[in-house]
Amino acid sequence: MSKIVVFGARGNIGGHLVETLYRQNDVDLRLISSHEDGVADLSARYPNAEVIQGNLDNAGSIRLAIQSAERVFVMYPDFEFDEEASTKAMIEAVREEGSIKQVVRLLGVVPIVAEDDIPLSFRQQPSMPCWVHWRGRQLWQDSGLPVTFVNPWSWYMQSLPWLVGQGIVEEDVLCLPHSHTLPYIDTRDVAEVIAKVLVQDPEVFAGKELGLTGHQDDCFDFSEIADVMSEVLGRNIQYSGSLAKFETFLGEGADPLIKYVGWEKSVVDEYRIHTETVKELLGREPRRFKDWILENRGLLTP
Repeated sequence: MSKIVVFGARGNIGGHLVETLYRQNDVDLRLISSHEDGVADLSARYPNAEVIQGNLDNAGSIRLAIQSAERVFVMYPDFEFDEEASTKAMIEAVREEGSIKQVVRLLGVVPIVAEDDIPLSFRQQPSMPCWVHWRGRQLWQDSGLPVTFVNPWSWYMQSLPWLVGQGIVEEDVLCLPHSHTLPYIDTRDVAEVIAKVLVQDPEVFAGKELGLTGHQDDCFDFSEIADVMSEVLGRNIQYSGSLAKFETFLGEGADPLIKYVGWEKSVVDEYRIHTETVKELLGREPRRFKDWILENRGLLTP
């Protein structure tokens, strides 16, 4: 029975990954949460899994979390801590442990982005997603260790409520500066692809990068998202690119997001490239954006 370690076991992706893997009969799960209440919650929901408290910003915690495991899934919360230092610590821990047959590393790198596209100011911020994902991939590739990259270069549907939900609920306004076009994907599809990878022979996906997008018709700029929400919710949702309004809604968290989204627009103003990876691995079409809105209309309704 394969011991699989899941970091971020209560997140949008990690949480659904755990639900999917827990239904499998031939896996032994070790779930990692950085908070005591998370450990208690996961222990109650998954009594047959091992649950421990651990932190990706602590090398000793990483070593303990992966001890005697065979597979590891790791992703990082954006804008929170020094991801490059954590990646180096993870690589060293995997090398020392010796039992790890596969690391699955989540990325978020649009394929056309090159190292020179990422400004020096971003590289000097160890938690800026565009740089740390690109750099993380480079570090793992250089390590020679058994790694598989899952790279949904789409925006997550599940990010929209916290990102733009307040304006939609309070003012019927979707406020997000620097509108540009990218695919959108449901994080449950990402999680189910990762689960598929983790239960296969590790050689099947060794050294590969799986680019993920949602349905081919679910590519939008921000104003188009407002239009789709208007249609599904039956309300007139207006789009606003106002920096001042966005800062009012999001508070202190607005500044790094404005910088990141502005940079992304400058590099990929319209990117509609689609992959069939979700359909090929899961045997079905990706979940649709309109269906996600219907499922979550309570989060978008006054």
